[in-house]
Amino acid sequence: MARKSLIAIGLGVLAFPAMTVLFGYSGGITVALYQLALDLGLAPHAKLIVRGANAAVWTVIIGALLGLPLGFFVHPCVLRFWLVFSASALMLQTALASWSPFGIGLVALEWAMPEQWLYFLGVLLFAYVGSWLCERRGSGEVVAP
Repeated sequence: MARKSLIAIGLGVLAFPAMTVLFGYSGGITVALYQLALDLGLAPHAKLIVRGANAAVWTVIIGALLGLPLGFFVHPCVLRFWLVFSASALMLQTALASWSPFGIGLVALEWAMPEQWLYFLGVLLFAYVGSWLCERRGSGEVVAP
């Protein structure tokens, strides 16, 4: 139980630094999505479409990178350790924000965006997928053809 907690805490501590690095590459995806929306004649709605598409793309990427290992290592108690993961990520985010010029209000601002919630729900979803794959592998069933 302690090992699973440490893994969940470790992944939670890695969450925001990993997102910071990943979002460094988001400009290329955003520009391509925006150009695609313009090419499709959706200029009036391009900002909303790009925001939604970005949220979906990054939810899958972040969910897979953090959720699958979480599900593999904390099987079968996914929800409990996802809460530990989320709490440790939030504590690190609050600590980092308290040293910034914006203070802790930065955390409230970030969590006011629906994308932030989607990222963590994506981690939960992929953690359940990882747990399911771990269960299938343990039962002797074939996971992939």
